[in-house]
Order: sequence, then C-alpha cells, then structure tokens
Amino acid sequence: MTNVLSSVSLLLTLFIFIFLFFYWFANRLVRTVIGRKHEALERIHLTGDVPTGWTERYRRRLQELELQGAEPARCEKVKRKAERAVKMKLRRLEKYTRRSGLIRDEDIREVLLEDLEALRNGWMELPMPPERHLQP
Repeated sequence: MTNVLSSVSLLLTLFIFIFLFFYWFANRLVRTVIGRKHEALERIHLTGDVPTGWTERYRRRLQELELQGAEPARCEKVKRKAERAVKMKLRRLEKYTRRSGLIRDEDIREVLLEDLEALRNGWMELPMPPERHLQP
C-alpha cells in the first residue's frame, strides 16, 4: 500500500511541476510577444519610424550587395521585399491596436492608429545608414 501511495504522490508531484513549468513558459512567451508589440508602438509614436530590428537584415543585405557591386535591380528587389515586410508588420500592429484590450484609453488608441497609418502610407524606402568606406 505504501508503494502505491508513494507512486501516486510522486506522479502527482511530477504533474504539478510540469504544469507549473508550462504555466511559467506560457506567461513568459505572452509577455515577450505583447511587450514587443507595445515597444514597437512606443517607438513608432515617439520617433515616427519603424523599429530598427524590422529592417536590420535588409540593411545588411543591401550593404553586402553594395560591397559586391551588384546591379541596381537586385538592390531594388531587396528594397521591395523590405517594404512589403514592414508594411505587413505595420498592418498586423494596426490590427492588434484596434482589437487589444490592453490599450484602454480610446484617445490613445486613435493616436497610435493615426501614427501607424501615417507611417504605413509614408514609408517608401529602406533608410540606409551613412556610407562607410571600407578598405580592402
């Protein structure tokens, strides 16, 4: 009888630990995802520009192509890809802003939506960092 009881208690303890781990993990994941969205909204509102992380990979690719002396058509293709990616993220952020219950003040929601729309309509080109002259 004691073996059965200890086995059940061990199994119950294991289930509790597994539950607590998944609860912690899900909580952390949700905080990270929502936190990134709110950080992006704050950056867009304060600076009028998209977060640098959204365009960094495209900037690096353009710099690589520039150093390789690639034809302008390839550079334009990367710029178009960046524009599509940024506009898609802006649309998703706009959808989140419209539906989120975490933005309770309707005036703030309207200001954020106006910022997002203005940025989406005005964002035409991937801003490039200043040219660096690299020596071979």
